[in-house]
Amino acid sequence: MSLSTQNVSSAFFSLIPEFAKAPLRDLLGKQHPYGLAISERRRLSGMPRFTNCQATFFGRSLKLCDPASFLSAHHEIFVERAYDFDADSRSPVILDVGANIGLASIFFLRRFASASIIAIESDPVICSVLRENVQTFGGNNVEVIHAAAWDANETLKFSADHADGGRIASDGTTQVKGIRLRDLIIEREIDLLKIDIEGAESRVLQDCADSLGKVQRVFVEFHSQSGCSQELSRLLQIFEMGGFRYHIQSAAGNVRSPFMTPVCHSEFDMQLNIFAYRAKLESTC
Repeated sequence: MSLSTQNVSSAFFSLIPEFAKAPLRDLLGKQHPYGLAISERRRLSGMPRFTNCQATFFGRSLKLCDPASFLSAHHEIFVERAYDFDADSRSPVILDVGANIGLASIFFLRRFASASIIAIESDPVICSVLRENVQTFGGNNVEVIHAAAWDANETLKFSADHADGGRIASDGTTQVKGIRLRDLIIEREIDLLKIDIEGAESRVLQDCADSLGKVQRVFVEFHSQSGCSQELSRLLQIFEMGGFRYHIQSAAGNVRSPFMTPVCHSEFDMQLNIFAYRAKLESTC
């Protein structure tokens, strides 16, 4: 295609309503802005859970362990851009804790070409896929660590589901190395600390509380385990005492009448997305 033809094509495409652009890109074979063509999304949504497969993602082959959890994470990370931020430098430092198959790390690689990323994943099967995926997407600046973020360096029992629900559990049948996350934080200035570790976040962040001065932003998926004491107030206090402001969104289990319909997803009766960030105290509203 000549340059003039490209210009005409771009001008024509700019006139098309936004809602019609995605199916047209699919029809014309153009790369989808979210990396996943509609036809590919439909194909994956028809697959059973926990199926090992591959997806064509931004024109490359991405390995999956579970199509359903991939589609959910893809929507949150690439469509809603939940983790997006403006970095203070061209080479932001990012800790991707609970990296799963690497979607967040890939998002950051595409967003910040010179980012330095540490991706931590505890499930041994998923961690192997994570390593392959970040290499596929040029992750030479991504350090992958097979371990569970914890408040001590010790061996832990891990319950793996090879999707997005693996967690530290006393009845876990897999052993995994636990690493003290605080030790990683105090070694560097961190632009974003992203934590999704299925219920261990309160314990880990309480141990990290005195080191969060080196962190500019924290995303944490908070899990309240049914039958256990809720620790949301402790977590929010850590952020408040650390000089953060925060924004909270429901991550799962949003129902109209929670008094009438108790919600429990994978043993959790509440899941929240918490975005903590540093901001001046004076009002900007």
